[in-house]
Amino acid sequence: LTRIISACSLLVLAGCGNGRSQVSGVVTMNGEPVIGGAGMDAKVIFYQEDGRGTPAIGQIGPDGRYEIVTGAERGLPPGNYLVSISVKKIHPPKDENSMPQPELLSPVKYNEAKESGLRAEVGAGSNTFDFALEGDN
Repeated sequence: LTRIISACSLLVLAGCGNGRSQVSGVVTMNGEPVIGGAGMDAKVIFYQEDGRGTPAIGQIGPDGRYEIVTGAERGLPPGNYLVSISVKKIHPPKDENSMPQPELLSPVKYNEAKESGLRAEVGAGSNTFDFALEGDN
């Protein structure tokens, strides 16, 4: 019993016990890293190809890098995914009665997973998917 508990403890410490794969990468647009961070809403979203499950989201940082999370947990289940990418600059409200206004900076086709042409086959363990967006908004 002590050996079983020790083995289970090692799996939990290693992060292997939750069945999730780690996914990260870099997003570029016209050859330059996408700039996320303050004042931006830049994200990569993975949708299971079969339409099941919760979408997994990665916020794009100031260096174009993202890491996928599902809810409060890092990673996502292995499988085939459709991917959408959206990069918006958030403009402050014009007055106190207005809402912030997002300005889409990425090409429209990447906003919809079924139209983006972006796919990912996520395997067990650690995965890297870099996405190179092309075109004008």
